[in-house]
Amino acid sequence: MSVRQFMTTRLIRLYPLYLLALMLALIGALFDAAHGNVALTHIGMYALFGVVLMPIPVRGSLFPLNTPAWSLFFELSANAIFAPLSKKLTTQSLSIFVGAAGCLLIVAVMMQLFGFGHTGTGAMDVGYSPLSIGAGFLRVWFSFFAGVLVYRLWLKWHLTFGIPPIFIAFLLIVILAARPPVILEGPYDLIATIVLFPLIVMLGASIKPRALTAKLFSILGLASYAMYVLQ
Repeated sequence: MSVRQFMTTRLIRLYPLYLLALMLALIGALFDAAHGNVALTHIGMYALFGVVLMPIPVRGSLFPLNTPAWSLFFELSANAIFAPLSKKLTTQSLSIFVGAAGCLLIVAVMMQLFGFGHTGTGAMDVGYSPLSIGAGFLRVWFSFFAGVLVYRLWLKWHLTFGIPPIFIAFLLIVILAARPPVILEGPYDLIATIVLFPLIVMLGASIKPRALTAKLFSILGLASYAMYVLQ
């Protein structure tokens, strides 16, 4: 598959629902403009940048009309890097890249670089604002390529576990619901991001759910993106 085909496939998957979400947000913004809460010229500018899925660094959010779009932008940027390298990138070189990105992520979080440094909502709760756009790129450089690495190792190892799938869901809920003291937010989020989440993905991929559970998971998986982008 060529780079153009790769990126086109990603856009076909992501863009239609994103555009629907943008249109719904635009309707809400026009109601705000009618009440004098926002200028029509601003809405026009937000819509223009939003249609082409480009960030606009003028407000608290990179995508004022559809805030969740910030993560889609960074995901597509990672896709653009991965597409021309996918056939040349060996598992060994991918492991080195993921390790380097993980080390840089640790340094950035602990030293509050690239926009990291928020407290109270989690050390990783950055990337959606103009001031933390660097953190957004660093987050996706690790997570995207770590996901590719996990997938390749999963294909190679052919692991299978007899653990009930509900255990994975429960473990993820516990990790996400935990609220460590502010002083421990950085280490906790780093451990969760670099160690626990990749392990959960590997473990989940190595479990074979039964027919009814598999169907339920398939439905939830298909609906997850729509729920996210339309929130």
